[in-house]
Amino acid sequence: MKYFYHQMFNALYSFLFALVYLLAKLLSPFSSKIRDFFAQRNSIAKDLTHFKKEKGQTVFWFHTASMGEFEQIKPLLEEIKISFPNAQSVITFFSPSGYDIFKSSPLASAISYLPLDRSKDLKNYLNKVQPDALFLVKYEFWPNLLKTVHQRNIPIYSISSTFRKEQLFFKSISFGMRTLLKKVNHFFVLNQSSKNLLNKISINDVEVIGDTRFDRVLANAKSAKKHTILEEFLGDQLCCIAGSTWPEDHALFFPLFNKKMPCKWIIAPHKVDKDAITQLEKSLPIPAAKWTTFDPNKDASKSVLIIDCIGILSTAYLHGDIAYVGGGMGTKGLHNTLEAAVFGLPVIIGKNYHRYPEANLLIENGGMTSVKSTEEFASIYQQLITNKEWRKKQGMANQNFIKTHQGATEKIISFLKTQFET
Repeated sequence: MKYFYHQMFNALYSFLFALVYLLAKLLSPFSSKIRDFFAQRNSIAKDLTHFKKEKGQTVFWFHTASMGEFEQIKPLLEEIKISFPNAQSVITFFSPSGYDIFKSSPLASAISYLPLDRSKDLKNYLNKVQPDALFLVKYEFWPNLLKTVHQRNIPIYSISSTFRKEQLFFKSISFGMRTLLKKVNHFFVLNQSSKNLLNKISINDVEVIGDTRFDRVLANAKSAKKHTILEEFLGDQLCCIAGSTWPEDHALFFPLFNKKMPCKWIIAPHKVDKDAITQLEKSLPIPAAKWTTFDPNKDASKSVLIIDCIGILSTAYLHGDIAYVGGGMGTKGLHNTLEAAVFGLPVIIGKNYHRYPEANLLIENGGMTSVKSTEEFASIYQQLITNKEWRKKQGMANQNFIKTHQGATEKIISFLKTQFET
């Protein structure tokens, strides 16, 4: 029966993928996003032009969905260059938000988009790259990708994965999804509950190592330098930094904005395209400065500054006293709370955080607070502004928590040394 469901899943998946592919091709003349998607996949061969696996080399293939997952494995990529000097790392992205930023990263010998999840495209990629291992970061379990790599006896490792009992993998009828997981040779999971779930479905090559993001944010905090623009904007005033925010997050705290602000605000929205920034400016009840056009003579007296570009937020937290991390008030998903917590800031988030293990732990540890309404936010915000001791106590709780959870990168490297020659 299990074999039947697996075969049915494979057939249905392949049929639906082919159907979606055909429809996308037909719609591409009318959609710039679809045209861009196909152009991105067509660029793979060009991205691999200068890549060649030399005799005796080990090639590690890392697949990351987007920018956040790449940031997550930076410490691992850096350590591989040291521990495996004769190895090459190849990285694929699904999203342009990761590829566009990191396509020239020195941490990899080649960087491209992930091929389409069909046998032909995947085989061509494997023939060119010849990886000795595939590392899937977090949740990227593409059916044909796993099937094709597994058929070539290439080990597959899952990094920083986390699982919940509600997922289809753990239902009595998983429609082939459980079989996908069994193609993974070893799981490096975030927590014990994920290990327990995998063990219950007879997946036992599982190791609880925590999250490589702890190593990443600690490295980022260690190397972070202050930004002149933010120093000029803030002066000696308190600062609340709202990172990776969406309109649902803005609705939470914009009602508190007025001409007599108790501290300055830095807002780094998740979307920084022209239309999104224009809409953000219109929704603000008071005038705001912008990073890309900042003029200290005109803008230093304003109470709000918008970071209207990417790549600044992770170090901007160095200037903060309080942080709000976005995504939790809507359905987009809570963003990286560790980036703020590592700098010793108390963190406020929205109501939808339960799927994020690190958020649950930070709340339990006393350094992060979840709010459901403007009234709840105003109460916490006022306490943090006026009570310096409480503010610093929460911030230190966050910082110490992250320091005690570092080390996932070292554990992965130790495992790899047992599997591959250094």
